[in-house]
Amino acid sequence: NSLEKIVEETAKDIFVPLTVSGGVRSEEDAKLLMKNGADKLAINSALFNDKQLAKLLIQKYGSQSIMLSIQAKKIAKNSWEAYINFGRDRTNIDVIEWVKEMASFNFGELLLTSIDADGTSNGFDVELYENVCKYINFPIIAGGGFGKLNHIIELKKYAQIDAITISKALLYEKIRIKEIKKFTKE
Repeated sequence: NSLEKIVEETAKDIFVPLTVSGGVRSEEDAKLLMKNGADKLAINSALFNDKQLAKLLIQKYGSQSIMLSIQAKKIAKNSWEAYINFGRDRTNIDVIEWVKEMASFNFGELLLTSIDADGTSNGFDVELYENVCKYINFPIIAGGGFGKLNHIIELKKYAQIDAITISKALLYEKIRIKEIKKFTKE
């Protein structure tokens, strides 16, 4: 795992909190990433093999530094399956049941990504976020689907979302950060 080198190089050039998602499989991985500049770690795949890793890392680094990450794929109306390994592999575990189980670990945040909406720029899977919000009392970050400013309104109308992730729209300059800031202030 050479992720710690990437984190180290990135942390030299940015001055905002750095969350690392992916590659956290053990306490040693977490230690290397935190030592090399990560402020937060988002964990998904490893938890399906070792739930106690969450407890251990939260005790060591604090809940504000450890984020639960879930990649959800819709399988039916009001039903999603949790996926692992960057959304490639099925777990056969219902997202809502997984959220309920993981809520007791006291994570600082939930990074919830809709596999179906990710990269489409067609809007968030509002139904997913609306359902998950019922079962946790810590901040939720919605990922997957952002393409235009009105998508924020659609999401906030139905779900208690605290933040969103944006990549494609910024990467391909379909929208600029200053536009998002102005829109959210208004």
